[in-house]
Amino acid sequence: MATPILQTQRVAPRTASTVVRELFEILRARRITILDFATANNYGSTAISFWKSGRTEPRITDLEVALSTLGLELKIVEKPNGKSLF
Repeated sequence: MATPILQTQRVAPRTASTVVRELFEILRARRITILDFATANNYGSTAISFWKSGRTEPRITDLEVALSTLGLELKIVEKPNGKSLF
């Protein structure tokens, strides 16, 4: 009897949220490494890499602190089209 071949099930890749992706675009543009960014924010580089991959998401308070180290802030703004459910 032949041994069955195990097939791995493909899982859709994780992706970081739009805000987190933008954060990493800024880091790339400023040529800031994940290690340097993690060190400046008292995080391990693995945690920051997990943010980048979408494996985990930063808490809003952590994101606010991380952005402030870059001279940025998180703001809520009205959408350009102004459409709302309420």
